Amino acid sequence: METKISASGDHWMHQPRGFAKVTHPVSGQSRSSDPQFGFQRTTSVAACKNETNFVISPAGVSLPLEILQFGAEGNTGQQLADALGYTVHGEGPSEGPGGWPWEQVGAAFAQLVLVSTMSFQGTWRKRFSSTDTQILPFTCAHGLVLQVPMMHQMAEVNYGQFQDTAGHQVGVLELPYLGSAVSLFLVLPRDKDIPLSHSEPHLTASTIHLWTTSLRRARMDVFLPSYTVTSIGYYKFCQDGFYVSEAIHKAKIEVLEEGTKASGATGFVFSIGRVSNPLD
Repeated sequence: METKISASGDHWMHQPRGFAKVTHPVSGQSRSSDPQFGFQRTTSVAACKNETNFVISPAGVSLPLEILQFGAEGNTGQQLADALGYTVHGEGPSEGPGGWPWEQVGAAFAQLVLVSTMSFQGTWRKRFSSTDTQILPFTCAHGLVLQVPMMHQMAEVNYGQFQDTAGHQVGVLELPYLGSAVSLFLVLPRDKDIPLSHSEPHLTASTIHLWTTSLRRARMDVFLPSYTVTSIGYYKFCQDGFYVSEAIHKAKIEVLEEGTKASGATGFVFSIGRVSNPLD
């Protein structure tokens, strides 16, 4: 079997004509390690992006939110629960920053900043050669065609053709990284007139698991854009007293001939005072 496929994307990223998922084992009992949780966060953001490119680290957002729930009350606690879709149960840390009791933190500090970071770097099991990269057309949503640097290789890969629960036909390609634990899965609509946004609401952890475990070996011409995408999101969690006044999430992904680099940082600004115009 010899086929041609062009796609782009990553689990951190939505593309108008491509989608992919980085999979890797995650330890611990956090709900953020649940693949379905990640898909829910990604598809909810995609619905607001109007088919534009974006990158997000669901675990990078949810893990610090879970930590904040232990000390959150009132409107802030409710807004954190709404953002996560669940409430963390259990006893949180008894001490705040610097070993201060939580009830004294607000009186001691006018403002605090909490930052959580995550990163990923992987090298393709079979690297793309930079000499094979050419400027070629790439079809986006609604038929928009862009000239982009397109990587290329002929390779033995895992590939399959499926349909989502709405009946949209898609092709699924696996590009593994060195080692056996991590791969990039590319999902591309087979009909160029149907944008990826039609299939995204129907992507679930169980669907992706079924597809990725049903792939077959095939020799293919693989065309993949070389790209960098950076996204920044701002959020508000407000209440009177010592509260989270702002949350900022920044994520970046680079897909290159040698592999993939991705990073995510989530920052929370704690302020003391009275909220005059809280934002949900």
